[in-house]
Amino acid sequence: MQSLLFQGIGKTYEGEQEIESGKAVKPENWDGERKLLVLMETSGLNEQELSEYCREDGLYVEQIARWREFAIAGTESGSLLTKSQRQEWQKDKKKLCNLQKELRRKEKALAEAAALLVLEKKAQVIWGEPGE
Repeated sequence: MQSLLFQGIGKTYEGEQEIESGKAVKPENWDGERKLLVLMETSGLNEQELSEYCREDGLYVEQIARWREFAIAGTESGSLLTKSQRQEWQKDKKKLCNLQKELRRKEKALAEAAALLVLEKKAQVIWGEPGE
């Protein structure tokens, strides 16, 4: 008879735990599909059945409640962008890239000007003022 530890490590995924290199994946790190599956499985359960389900899968009732809130908030907020919003977002993204490119160019020009000023001052110290 194997111990519970070896039985748990031996499972790769049977609806209970995912095992990666001997460590259980935390429920908060599950992918969205797996969380949605849990929400669908627990949607019709009463409080006692939900608690039992959570104990079996290593979850907390609060986690499922939080996932449900996120799912509802995601569908109510209209998280999918409309075509005009997507176009505006792309336009803003392009503008941001152009501004960043211009900023890098100006920073390089400023660094070059500062280097030239330093060289000019050093030349004045070594050779004196021009025209003397």
